[in-house]
Amino acid sequence: MIKKKSNDCKRAYYKKTGRSLDGSLFFNNSFPNYDDVYVRQILSELCSQGLIARISLGIYVKQ
Repeated sequence: MIKKKSNDCKRAYYKKTGRSLDGSLFFNNSFPNYDDVYVRQILSELCSQGLIARISLGIYVKQ
């Protein structure tokens, strides 16, 4: 169950960033139903892929 929920969160973030315009902001707490640590990992992965950039702790922007 946790694995499925984690995959749902990851898909939701990838979908949200993909649909968003450049300059859109994303926050750690954008998905309060998911674990903060896991959300941080997803955002870090998106940063590594160059899809978003970290502005500050818990704040990201689409490039």
